[in-house]
Amino acid sequence: MPSKTDLRQAMWSFYNNASFRSGLKESILPERFRPIPLLQALDFLIEPSDAHDWSRRQRALRKLVAARLVDRRRLEVFVGVEEAQMLWDREVRLASLVGVNLVELASLPPEEVLVQLNQLLSTSDTAQPCVFKDASCVACYDGGTLKTKVTARVLVQRPLADLQSVLDPRNWDECSDVFVDTHKVKFVAGTGWVDDPTPPPLSGQWQIREEVNVGPSTLVNVLDVTFNVNANEIRVDYGLNTPVSASIVGAHFDGGLEIDDGSVSAKPSPTNPGWVEIVVEKTVRFADLSPGSAGQPDYGELLNYSAPGILCLWLDDATQMGPCCPSKAVP
Repeated sequence: MPSKTDLRQAMWSFYNNASFRSGLKESILPERFRPIPLLQALDFLIEPSDAHDWSRRQRALRKLVAARLVDRRRLEVFVGVEEAQMLWDREVRLASLVGVNLVELASLPPEEVLVQLNQLLSTSDTAQPCVFKDASCVACYDGGTLKTKVTARVLVQRPLADLQSVLDPRNWDECSDVFVDTHKVKFVAGTGWVDDPTPPPLSGQWQIREEVNVGPSTLVNVLDVTFNVNANEIRVDYGLNTPVSASIVGAHFDGGLEIDDGSVSAKPSPTNPGWVEIVVEKTVRFADLSPGSAGQPDYGELLNYSAPGILCLWLDDATQMGPCCPSKAVP
């Protein structure tokens, strides 16, 4: 059975391969930044692991289709005939596990494949922890400011009230491959940030400490959050209070992020009765983590280049795994 680390590496491999922009080649990354081979990533996802296998598999399949990595002739150009066949065999197996016939799907015109895949996944009768459809993640990178803004959306067939506990920022780590830990904290003069077990107000600002393992990085931050719940919407607004640390494959730095702002909103869909629309927005910019290293790639710069893949992996996890968590009492 693949470990959590194996699954994180596998998902990063799919998002990395699908999200690199024109002109940014994998070869410019230090070796420890590179994703694991797709063959190995596919093997990890095909093997059963836990209740969230369906979510990971369909997300990976969407990325493979969007990047046209299910086109056998295209694969042969990239990796040769023998490896392309091995990749194809595994892709067919992965697709079958989420109720999709990849042979039929790949025969469609390229512009129709992703549209048809989304329709098939929305109606799949394979076992799922909960039902969702119309998932999307759009990342916009500003080369001038180095900011990346990402908007992820999904429709979930689940009562709004059931989502209150799983969208509570204190519970973001309960059902995620990305969040390692989230909990409420407070600042004490002379001591710094300490755990705060007291219940927060459902309106007004409070703080959480988050530890996130995504792509090639582990980030620890303190966020200002406002969590509002009413009969029509569950909403979280957050912003960076203190960037605590960043760890990139053994290299450790104070800080890490300069910007980390966004929101999470869940409300009944006006056009799909019985469905809840979840929208997550996030804007980040990584700091210069190697000041003074003229002529050498900076870790923060590499993370900014990789941010579209990092953030869509992060937010797809939040919108397509988190909402499928069992409801529980808010701590």
